[in-house]
Amino acid sequence: MNKLMNHILITLAALVVATGAHAKGVDDGGASIQASQHPDGILFDVKGGDVDMQLNISGPGNATFSRHYAYAESVFFNINDASGVALPDGLYKYEARPLPAVTISRAESSRMKDRNVLNGKTDPKISPVSGTFRIVNGGVIDPNYDEFAAPVVRLPAETTE
Repeated sequence: MNKLMNHILITLAALVVATGAHAKGVDDGGASIQASQHPDGILFDVKGGDVDMQLNISGPGNATFSRHYAYAESVFFNINDASGVALPDGLYKYEARPLPAVTISRAESSRMKDRNVLNGKTDPKISPVSGTFRIVNGGVIDPNYDEFAAPVVRLPAETTE
């Protein structure tokens, strides 16, 4: 009887571990992408999901940058090239789009015994993040910087004689 009880406990433990591992791989519901500006570029953080990221950036003079990052966690877009020269001054637009980490073709899907195993793996449950940043004098401008916050200079009052 003891031997049978040990087998049952081992089987139950294996099922609990397998269920937890399967649930972690399937659930992308809490994923998010956050973009933050830094003086030398933009940082894109992907949190809470196993997704790829497609990053598209466009700017002055029809400048474009497009790159696919597999299983992205953090991606830093540096405004300086390899020789340290910054991108031209101007306004840039970005879009960070989540992509499913698992892609299955129709042919592969039709050969599968149970297509329900793909539920939750093929469509990301997060929206793309888009925004803008401005480069001035070789650096990214802080969006919270108040350009018009010049100190007020008070002139002495006129005296009448």
